[in-house]
Amino acid sequence: MKNNGCPHTLSILLSVFKNNQRLIFVTSFLLLFSQSLSSCSGIRLITQDAGVIYARTMEFPIDFKSAIIAIPRTTEFIGTLPEKKAGLRWKNKYGILGANGFGIDHILDGMNEKGLAVGLYYFSRHAEYQPLTSKNAKQSLAPWELGTYLLSTCANIQEVRTALETVYVVPTYQETMHTVPPLHYVLHDASGKSLVVEYSKGTLTLYDNPLGVMTNSPSFDWHMTNIRNYVHLFTPQAKMVSLHGVELYPTGQGSNFWGLPGDFTPPSRFIRLVTLSQTAHAAATAIDGVNLAINIINNITIPRGTVVEEKEDATHFEYTQWVTVCDLTNTKLYFRTYDNHFYRSIDAKKLSFTGKKITRIAMAEPACYADYTNKLQ
Repeated sequence: MKNNGCPHTLSILLSVFKNNQRLIFVTSFLLLFSQSLSSCSGIRLITQDAGVIYARTMEFPIDFKSAIIAIPRTTEFIGTLPEKKAGLRWKNKYGILGANGFGIDHILDGMNEKGLAVGLYYFSRHAEYQPLTSKNAKQSLAPWELGTYLLSTCANIQEVRTALETVYVVPTYQETMHTVPPLHYVLHDASGKSLVVEYSKGTLTLYDNPLGVMTNSPSFDWHMTNIRNYVHLFTPQAKMVSLHGVELYPTGQGSNFWGLPGDFTPPSRFIRLVTLSQTAHAAATAIDGVNLAINIINNITIPRGTVVEEKEDATHFEYTQWVTVCDLTNTKLYFRTYDNHFYRSIDAKKLSFTGKKITRIAMAEPACYADYTNKLQ
């Protein structure tokens, strides 16, 4: 199958590591998750015609080997609990389209056919889930399963709030990742509403997210308070001032953004995305919104080798593995990868979601550069 001359590859399945290879693989993950590397960021835009666009980056030092998966309606799931015990049982009410990781059939980022989107973001040193008890076991699931559960059963933010009243997220060891993943979550619906979900000190906290921006630690309320340090970024361009007859002009356009943080820490990425998403001219339509979201999100993507952390004998390079853009109004998903910046799209309306199996295509593809030589001849 081809798309504008860029061949799709078959789904990438996780390799089964054996002997010393498996030992190296496990050791790498143990070293990785003792650190803070993970720099995912996201925005939500509302277009002039009330279209809703959600875009996010996925950063990680180890290749997620992500695929785009389509989960049919009526797919049955069982929550994963500590010691491999069975938790909450549920069945898909809505078809789901999104990106997974490590061959696991749960959503890291994506949307359902009703235009509800979810994103899982790293929340290191802050995530502390609800305790598992004999009373809540049958209503409990693992941290990496919550996004899929909410897309499976909810059509909008109000239904998400209701669902979270009866479901528990408990600290479950993820065997492929060799850790209890520290996560928090953002959800957006087709009306433009946005909600942040955090588990800290064993308690669920929900935050309305009027600006639609999401990054990593610290907690969401901290980021919203931190914006107050940057209110000057939303003022007009600086004007000429005269000092004792000397006229001083700004050195160039963009003086209102003087002091905009440019590093890749979560607080700086949060401020950068708030500033850019709130000052950019609103896109006219949904497809214009997709283009605007791509241009904004490009300001926080990370080249491999820029963010480095060394631990014992291991060196980790954080980089943007992929970017997804969800048009929640028209239920279309767009994605590109680190190696291939050619955006591919999938229209959820054209998927039946009636099958019995989860289908997938690998996200990874080599770079694709269209040859326009013939256009000059």
